[in-house]
Amino acid sequence: MGLMLMVRSVAGSRAVLAPVAWGFAVLFLGRAPDGHLYFWTVLLRPGTDPVAATAAVLACAGGLAALLVRPATTAGI
Repeated sequence: MGLMLMVRSVAGSRAVLAPVAWGFAVLFLGRAPDGHLYFWTVLLRPGTDPVAATAAVLACAGGLAALLVRPATTAGI
């Protein structure tokens, strides 16, 4: 949700694709050659992982801040 809101303030209605693109990036690029997860792949981490929880909170806060600072317009829908 937060990622889409941040992208929506810049890209408008095309922001719907941001979570899908992020999911594919994590799926195809999220593991190092030795099999360990990269730090930015919060989707593949367990729900109890503090890094994943922090990233989720920051994404939601950033999305809400982007929505308040630059509300999306309906032009282009």
